[in-house]
Amino acid sequence: MSLRTIIKKVLKEEVTETDPLWYKVPNRIIDELGIELYFPDDEAYVVEIHFDTRNVLIQLYTHDDMTNEIMPYSDSHLIPGNFEEYYQIPLDELPLKFKTFIFRRLDPKYHKYL
Repeated sequence: MSLRTIIKKVLKEEVTETDPLWYKVPNRIIDELGIELYFPDDEAYVVEIHFDTRNVLIQLYTHDDMTNEIMPYSDSHLIPGNFEEYYQIPLDELPLKFKTFIFRRLDPKYHKYL
C-alpha cells in the first residue's frame, strides 16, 4: 500500500466535525437547552457537530431591521458585543428529543461517529 493511499484512508476516517449544517433549533428546545436569545423572535442554528470533543455548536441569529434577513449576532448593531453568540453543548447533555431531531437530519455518513 502506498503512502498516499494510507494518508487518504486516515484522513477519511478521522472526521472531527460535520460540514456546515444550519439546522434551525425549535423554540421549545431552545428553552430546554437554556439558550438565551436577545430578542424573542431571534433564531438558533446547529452549525456543526464536533466529534473529537463531542460538542454541538449552536450559533444565534437575529433579523436585520433594514433588510429583514437573518444575520449572526456578531454582525448586528442591535446586539451588545458581550452577549453570547455561540453555545457549545456536549452531545451527552442534549435532551433525547434534540438528539433525535439532529440524527434524523444528519447525513448518514456521520452516524457512525455519534
